[in-house]
Amino acid sequence: METSSGPSAVSPFLMAAYSMQNSDADPGLSTGVMARTAVSMGLEAAPNVRQTGATDLTGELALPRVPGRGASAADKAKHQVNKEVLQQVYQTFLDADADGSGCLDVQEFVDAFLGTLQTEDGDDAEALAKLFARIDANADETIDWDEFSTYMLLESAGISRIRELDDHVTFQAPESPPLQEAQMHKEVIQRVVQISPNKGADRYVTCGRDGAVKVWSAQTLAHVRSLQVGKSWVTDAALLPLTQKLACCTFGRAMKVYDLFTFEMCGQIQELEDAPLAMDTWVPPKKQSEMVVFGDGGGFVRLYDLSINPLEDKGSQDRYLSRMLWSYQNHHDWVTSVVFVEELNCVVAGSLDKMISMTDVEERVPLKMLEGHTKGVTSVAWSPIYKFVCSGGQDRNVILWNVFSQQPLATLSEHTGPVQQVIVCDRDNQIISLTSDKTVKVWDIRNHKCLQTVTDREKYKVEDTLMSMVYDSKRKCLVTGNLGPKTWTQTKVCSTSAGHQQPVIKVIFNDLFNEAISGDAAGTISVWHVPTGKLRFRFYEAHGAQRLTALAFDPTRRRLLTGADDGAVKVWNFNSGSCIMKLSPRTHDEVTSL
Repeated sequence: METSSGPSAVSPFLMAAYSMQNSDADPGLSTGVMARTAVSMGLEAAPNVRQTGATDLTGELALPRVPGRGASAADKAKHQVNKEVLQQVYQTFLDADADGSGCLDVQEFVDAFLGTLQTEDGDDAEALAKLFARIDANADETIDWDEFSTYMLLESAGISRIRELDDHVTFQAPESPPLQEAQMHKEVIQRVVQISPNKGADRYVTCGRDGAVKVWSAQTLAHVRSLQVGKSWVTDAALLPLTQKLACCTFGRAMKVYDLFTFEMCGQIQELEDAPLAMDTWVPPKKQSEMVVFGDGGGFVRLYDLSINPLEDKGSQDRYLSRMLWSYQNHHDWVTSVVFVEELNCVVAGSLDKMISMTDVEERVPLKMLEGHTKGVTSVAWSPIYKFVCSGGQDRNVILWNVFSQQPLATLSEHTGPVQQVIVCDRDNQIISLTSDKTVKVWDIRNHKCLQTVTDREKYKVEDTLMSMVYDSKRKCLVTGNLGPKTWTQTKVCSTSAGHQQPVIKVIFNDLFNEAISGDAAGTISVWHVPTGKLRFRFYEAHGAQRLTALAFDPTRRRLLTGADDGAVKVWNFNSGSCIMKLSPRTHDEVTSL
C-alpha cells in the first residue's frame, strides 16, 4: 500500500538517521528508528500510558549505515538499524543524568543529544529544546526514560505513511470449490498452512483431526494429494526451509517428514515425551541444519536441531537426525501456539494457562512472561514491521503486546466467540482474527478499530466451526477450512483525503510548535505543520463514540484539552496521541467551551 502522492510528512525522528556504530562518522540518531528498535531490547517504556485511537508503531526500521550525502531524509529513514544503536542511545540518556535522579532537564537533554539528533525543526539547541517540550507534556521540566521511549514509540506512528491512515482492505464472503467427498477430511480441519517451496507450486496444507494431511493447489484449490499420517489428530505442519520437506506433528507424540514431490515419508521423530500441538521451523545463520520448535501438551516448549544423516539413503525413514537442544516447562497447560521471532532470536509461545512466554533461543536472556488474558491463549503472532506480539484467546480478546515493557499496547474486544487464530498483515496495517463461531474480523493496527466483520454462513455437518486460517499475501486472499479449503477474496478500499471525514468543530493554533490542531465531530484530531501545510500526525476517536465538541490548549501550550457531548474532558499529548488524564464530569451536559 505504498503511495507516492498525498501528504509527505516525515517523522522528525526519522530524519537524518546516522549510525552510532560507524566510528569514522559523527553519530546521529533517528528517534523514530530508536523507538521501533527498542522493542527488540529489554528497555522499559511507560506501561501506563494509554492511547485512545492513536496511530502507533508505524514505519520501517533504519539501517546502521551512514546514508549517502544525496539521499533524502525519507531514504535515510528506510535503512535498518540494529538494537546496539538503541542500547547506545539508552546509555547516552543514562550518562547525561548527572545528578542520578533518573530524569533529564532541558539542558542535560540538549547537551546529551546536540549534534546527534535531528528533528524537523533542525538539530541545534533550540530545536532540541522544542523537542524536549513536546516530550515533557506534563510540564514538570524533566523527562525520564519512560517518557522518552514512550514518546518515541507513539510519535513515530505512521508519519511516513500518513496518507494510508484511511486506506484498508476488506474480504468478500468465502467461496468453496466443488470437492468430492473422498477429497475432503472426515473430521474438522485443525490447522491450515501455506507452503511455498523454492521449486514447485505453492500449496495449502490442511491438517485434520482424522489423522490426514491434504495438499491443495494454492492457485485453483484443486486437491493434489492426501497423506494418512496416523490415526490421531494432525495438530500442525510446516515447511522445513533448508531441505524443502513437509513436517507434520501429531497427537500421537510424533513428527513425520514428507517429500513434497513423491509424498513419501522420509524421516520422523517418534516417542516424544508429550504430544506436539504447535510447531515452527527456521534455519539458523551459518548452519547446515534446521531448527524445529514444538509447544506440547505437557506445557513444554522444546527446541530440536534437525540435520541430514549422510549414512542413510534419501528414501530412508531414518534420513533425519534429531537432537533436542533444550526443553522448558514454561506453562502449566497445553501450549497451543509457537512462533520464532528472528529479530529477537526468541520463541514466543501461548498456552491455555492464560500466559505467553518468550524464551531466548541461545538461552542468554531470562524468560519473559506476558500476562493479560483471562482465559487460555490459543494463538500468537509477531509483527516484523511494527515490532509487537499479537495474541488471541478464549476470553474473546485480541491483545497487542509491547514486548520490552511486557505490557499490552491495546486490547481488541469485539468478538463474541473464542479467538482461534490471529494473523498480522503488516503491509496492509491490519490484524485478522478468527473465532470458533466462524467470524473473521479485520482490525486496523494504527487506530485499533474494527474495519470489517465477515461470517461464514455455511452450516457444516460434522462440527459447525472454523479452527484455523492462513493469509496468502501473494494471491491476496484468506484461506479457512472445515472439511475442505475455502477462500475469502481481498479487496482494497482507499480514501485519498488528508482532511476530515466529519464536520470540523474547531481549529486552534499553537505558536510554541508552529502547529494547527483541528478536530471533527467524530473525535479525529489532526496536527498540521503550518509552514508547510502538511499533515504531521493524526489520532482517532478521542472520546470513543461520543461527539467531540470543544478544543483548547492548556496554559503551557504543551497539552491539548478536548471536551465531548457527555461532559467528559480529556488531556492529551497531541504530539504522540497519548491520553494523559481524563476528567470525570459532574454532569453529563455537553462541553461547549474550554
